[in-house]
Amino acid sequence: MTPKEIKSALLQSDLRKFLEDLIPNGTVEGNYFSVGSVNGEEGKSLKVRIAGDPLGVWGDFSNSNKGDIFELIMLVKGIGFKECLEFVSEYLELPETYKPEFVRTSSRNYSIPVIPVRSGEDRVLQYLRGRGLSDDTIQKFRISSSGYNFVDGVAIPSVVFPFYDRDNNLRLVKYLGIERPNGQRFISASGNSQPRLFGWQALDRTARTLIITKGEIEAMSFYQLGFNVLATPFGEGKGKHGWLEFEYEDLEPFEEIIIHADNDMPGHATVQELSPKLGMHRCKFIYGSPIQGLKDVNDALLVGVTKEQMQKWLLTAKSCDPDALKQATAFVDDVISRFHDPSYRNKGYPFPIPSWENQVRIRMGELSIWTGLSACGKSQFIGQTALHLADFGVKSLIASLEMHASTVIGRLLCQKYAIEVPSVDQIKEGAEWMSDKILFYDRIGNVKLEDLTTVLVYAIKKFGVNFIVLDSLMKFGIHSEDYQGTQDFIDALQNLAKQYWVHIALVAHSRKKDETDNMSRLDIKGSSVLGDLPELIIAMQRNRKKEHDIQALMYTSNPELLQAIEHLKVNEHDAVISCVKQRNGTGAEPVAKCYFDPSTQLYREMS
Repeated sequence: MTPKEIKSALLQSDLRKFLEDLIPNGTVEGNYFSVGSVNGEEGKSLKVRIAGDPLGVWGDFSNSNKGDIFELIMLVKGIGFKECLEFVSEYLELPETYKPEFVRTSSRNYSIPVIPVRSGEDRVLQYLRGRGLSDDTIQKFRISSSGYNFVDGVAIPSVVFPFYDRDNNLRLVKYLGIERPNGQRFISASGNSQPRLFGWQALDRTARTLIITKGEIEAMSFYQLGFNVLATPFGEGKGKHGWLEFEYEDLEPFEEIIIHADNDMPGHATVQELSPKLGMHRCKFIYGSPIQGLKDVNDALLVGVTKEQMQKWLLTAKSCDPDALKQATAFVDDVISRFHDPSYRNKGYPFPIPSWENQVRIRMGELSIWTGLSACGKSQFIGQTALHLADFGVKSLIASLEMHASTVIGRLLCQKYAIEVPSVDQIKEGAEWMSDKILFYDRIGNVKLEDLTTVLVYAIKKFGVNFIVLDSLMKFGIHSEDYQGTQDFIDALQNLAKQYWVHIALVAHSRKKDETDNMSRLDIKGSSVLGDLPELIIAMQRNRKKEHDIQALMYTSNPELLQAIEHLKVNEHDAVISCVKQRNGTGAEPVAKCYFDPSTQLYREMS
C-alpha cells in the first residue's frame, strides 16, 4: 500500500479510538480531540480534527506546531516516516503493510559543515532584494553571507545557502558569488557534505503537494509566491541527483510532486531520472516560466507575477505517465477507421507482388521476419522490396552483415535496370538515384544491437529512414536456443519500430525441411519467440525439384527432352513466397508462386 492509501485507511477508521490509544488523557469536544501536548499532558492546547474537513489535521496553540495525522504520530512516538507507516499498518491490521521501495546504498561518512561567520551582510541582502526576494523570505531560508571568496585574486562577497534535512540538521552549505569578475560565476559547496534538497527549513509540514526545482533562488521565488518547494543541490542533468537516496523517505508523505525544470536536454534528463524513482503516479513536470518569454520563475517574480497566475500555470503541469500507458480515448480515431474506413486495410505500403495488393502490407511501427533456408533468395527479394518501396517515397537502410555493401548495391542495380551487367553510366546514375533513397550500413560480421541502434536512430532522425533491413539474426551474437536473449532482442526491435514509427525487417534462417511442404512460423530457426512476437512473417522457398529436373536434362539433344525443359521453365514456379503470419490488416496469409530471373535477380509473380 502507498502512504496515501495507508493515511486514507486511518482517517476512515475510528479516529477517536486511535487517538485515545495514541495519546491518553485526551478529551473529545465536538469535532476535536483535545489534549495538553504530544506527551499526553492534561490540557486542551493541542487539538486534532476528528470530524469534518480537513480530517486528522492538528495544531498546538502553546507552541504553534501543526501538521497532519502522520506528523502527530511521528512526534508522539519519536519515530520517522517509514516507522510511522509500519506502525499504522500494524495498528489497522492492513493486509499489505508498507515496505519502502528504495534502499540506501551509500556507506560514505560525510562531514558536518559549518556556516561561516557573517560579514558583508548588507551587500548580500542588497543582491537578494535585487532578485525580488523579501527580507521575510531571506530569513525563512536562513540565508547569510560568507564574507569574501577570491576568484583570480578578486574578492567576491558570497551568499550562503544552508541545506538542512527534514529534522533541521545542517548537511550542506553552498556559496554563490554576487559578482562576476571576468564573466566568471563563483559557485562552490562545503567539502565532503551529504547531498540534500534545499528548503526544508521553510517548508510547511502540512503540505502534501511539493515542487522540486533546480536552484536556491528559484526555490525562494516559488516560496515567496506561496508554494511549497525544495531545490536540487547541483542543478539539472543526468546523474546529478545523488541526494535522492538521502531524501527518499522524507519525500514519501507528498501525494503530488511537480518537477520544475528548464526546457532543454538537462531539464528533460532530470524529469526522466526523477519521475520513475519518485513514482510516476504522483509526479508531474513543467518547464520554464509562467510568463512567456522569460527564463524562469525568478524572472517572473521580478516583473510582478501573481500567485493566481502561478497557480493557473502549475495546473498545466503534465503527468509523468509512461509513454505506453494511454486511455481508450487516445485510440478512438484508429478504432473508427478499423470499422468504418474502407482504406484502412490498405494502410501501409504494398509488396512487389500484385496479388497481395489488398491483403498484405508493410506497416510502420511493426517488425517483420523474412525467413527461409540459406541461399533461398531472401536477400534478393528483400532488396527488390526496398527498391519497390522507393517508388512510394519510403527511404530504406540495409544492414547486410553477411555481404559487403558494394555487393548489395551491385545486386540492387541489376534489379533496378533488369539487366545482368549494368553499364558504367548506369552504375553512376543508379548510385546517384539511391543516394537519398537507400542507405547502407557497411560492416560485415557480428554487431551489438546497442551499437547498431545508435546508427539507426541517427539515420531515422537525419535522413528520414523508415524501412530498415537487418540481415541477418545470426550476426547479433544470440544463440539459437537462448530464449530470453532472443525475446529481449525482439522486444528491443519492436520498441524501436514503434517509438520511431518505422518498419524493421529482420532476416532469419529456417530449419531444414522438405521444400515441397508449406512453411509455418514454427520453421524459423531458433527460439519460438521468433514466430510468436513479430507482427509479420514472410517465408521464401526455392523450387529445388524444378532446378534438379532441369539440371538432369541440360545435356540432352533429344528434342522431346529439350521441349520438356522449356515447359518446366515456363510453367513451373522457381520460388514460393508466403505470408505465414499477419497480425494486423486483413489477417490473410496468401501464397505467391514466382519466377526468378537469375540474370536480373528479380522475382515476378506467375499469372
